[in-house]
Amino acid sequence: MNGSGVLTIERSGQADDQWLYLPAYHTSRKVPANSRTDRYMGTDFAFEDVSADKIAANRYATMGSARLGDRTYSKIEQTPRDRREVSSYGRKILFIDPERLLIGRIDLYDRSGTLIKQLEGSGAVRIGTVWRWSQMTMTDLRIRHRTVIDYSDRQIGSGAGADLFTVRSLERGR
Repeated sequence: MNGSGVLTIERSGQADDQWLYLPAYHTSRKVPANSRTDRYMGTDFAFEDVSADKIAANRYATMGSARLGDRTYSKIEQTPRDRREVSSYGRKILFIDPERLLIGRIDLYDRSGTLIKQLEGSGAVRIGTVWRWSQMTMTDLRIRHRTVIDYSDRQIGSGAGADLFTVRSLERGR
């Protein structure tokens, strides 16, 4: 996975474009929209997990609050407006820290209503005016396996130009 990368270009009102770069092949390939449910490079994440949800494409309902560790989170249920949407998930339960505006956990359910995966954040750090996790863990409950991502040297508002978000830049590893 060293040197590999993914580029997601968000499209308003339509499916996002995703590109995957694998250094062994020295080229990028476009990820078809119907492959969004596939595992991302053999991890417990799916391609759809590494792109942002389209807010307008979902319905939201409050479900009260819950305690995770030493903090209280607001529980929000997210369901797709269109059941024909290509997704592994029938619904998501988001645990949102209202003080830090940070998602502490996401419970991911399949279309039959079975809890299949959990995404959890740990090690909250403040970067400028926003909070981010220093570690994210995706657990696939079906196979009892997890993938951990550690973040370091994060920057927000660093002035990255639009030219950085191109397939050519992805292939150069910048």
